[in-house]
Amino acid sequence: MKVRTYMNTKKIANAVILVPMLFGLSFGQWSRTSPNVYLSTSSDKVGIGVNNPFNKLDIAGTVGLRDNDLLLRGTSSQDLNHGLILFLKRITISNRLRMLRLL
Repeated sequence: MKVRTYMNTKKIANAVILVPMLFGLSFGQWSRTSPNVYLSTSSDKVGIGVNNPFNKLDIAGTVGLRDNDLLLRGTSSQDLNHGLILFLKRITISNRLRMLRLL
């Protein structure tokens, strides 16, 4: 009887990346400064479900967000070239005040 062993290279690769990052070390293009994980080079792009990302974050497929608010806006209050989109789980007085500060 012949026994074959298969290694899941994807799990091994993920472990090799994850272990150094748990201890605040850089690995490849990713760095960690607790609690943040970020690309080491600001010109790099992240693709989820995309091989060649066009934008800084390029996602193909459905994006899910649970139990938090989502805020999309320009880099400054003087940025008139971009809009402001705010999705709130519920409207409260503090959320309304936060919206006014952003406008």
